[in-house]
Amino acid sequence: MGTLKDKEIEPYWTGKVEKALLGKRIVKVEFMNPDSVEKNMWGKRPICLLLDDGNWLYPMMDDEG
Repeated sequence: MGTLKDKEIEPYWTGKVEKALLGKRIVKVEFMNPDSVEKNMWGKRPICLLLDDGNWLYPMMDDEG
């Protein structure tokens, strides 16, 4: 896939996220463990969400993640 133009970025990522998340259920909620926070060089411990398909979501303050 070539480079996305600015006007294509939002619809592209919206589609990917919709496909990944719609219809999923949250089955577990916990804070990220301190070792993972340190390993990822994060300054805070976010709430992490486990989905019914085994994927974890790690909320971030920016979209660059």
